Amino acid sequence: MCEEAFINAEIGVFWNVVECPIPEGLNPDSVYRNIKSGLRLMGYRGDVSTTFWAYSKKISEELSDDYSAAGITMEHVRGHKWRVDIMTKDILFFALQNPNKPANMLVIADHMSRKPELVRVLQVLKSRNINVVVAQTGGRVPVELHGIVSSVCLSRRLLARGNATLLELDADQKNVMNPNFSLHDSELSDYSVGNTGVFWDTKDCPNPNALESDFYLIGKSIKSCLADMDKSGSMLSWISAYEDGGKVTVWNGGTETRMVSHQGDRLRRMSLDILLWAIDNRVGQYDRDRRPNVIVISRNIPKTRDFILPLKCLISRCNIIFGLPDEVKSHSWKTASVINFGAPFFSSGSSQRRGNTKRDKKPFLVR
Repeated sequence: MCEEAFINAEIGVFWNVVECPIPEGLNPDSVYRNIKSGLRLMGYRGDVSTTFWAYSKKISEELSDDYSAAGITMEHVRGHKWRVDIMTKDILFFALQNPNKPANMLVIADHMSRKPELVRVLQVLKSRNINVVVAQTGGRVPVELHGIVSSVCLSRRLLARGNATLLELDADQKNVMNPNFSLHDSELSDYSVGNTGVFWDTKDCPNPNALESDFYLIGKSIKSCLADMDKSGSMLSWISAYEDGGKVTVWNGGTETRMVSHQGDRLRRMSLDILLWAIDNRVGQYDRDRRPNVIVISRNIPKTRDFILPLKCLISRCNIIFGLPDEVKSHSWKTASVINFGAPFFSSGSSQRRGNTKRDKKPFLVR
């Protein structure tokens, strides 16, 4: 059941109403009370009133008011992928708001094996002092959840009667969905070693091809720019380069470079990684009082809501810096800084990225 550290910890609830609908004859208020009762049966006595989110297709205004009156924030989202993406980001926002203390999370959703990015995030949060409980419709626990969640229960019984019918978990069974599934976040993700994370969209920029020397020189250029911006004490901890086709090249700021694979859109993956990095890099952590720096390198800064919203939510926590090509002198953000880079960032030929001493030239900085 519930470990002692999590008995009175705050609880965030994230409910996919499309996959786990309200049982017939019930309403949002009765379901809310049933969920609280089920959590108490599992040993969780923390507050659930602060973060209780539900995700559904468009519903009537009257039903939406019922959710609100019950204390449930309803997100109207069309499309399965968008619902999963928004839920995953809300889970990360919840983690950002609960630093350095235990917290619980109840995810009410089905088909978790089809949500690799959500499962990846839950896997990372488990090691960040967040306890995860899943409620699902089926009676068999997906292999992806073993070793990640503390409990799995049947969603219909939880929603209908507040009954916490727990399913059997094997703590020794590991996630085997993808051999690269946890590589990015378990073997390489010591985000705490520095306070500057770099996230590079390589679709319209040269691909660094996982060359450690390239990343090393890129890191030198970034440090030089940070010094010009009065951030000379900043330490580079991470560069992630995102390609089309589900590849991410990761450099850990030292000697190690890896390429990992993922499923889905590269910009969605990038925005999730930025939030994961921010969880481990907050003002005052690790005896540092400097604000962390998030650098997004791209020829065209994405303007989609699912990419921009996480950055806007981090403005009060991090310095947001955009790395742009020399020819791009401005952007629409008034709250972010701009660094303009030449080679080796946006050069068209691979020969300009290898064996060229001129690439140590200090990039031009736009204030």
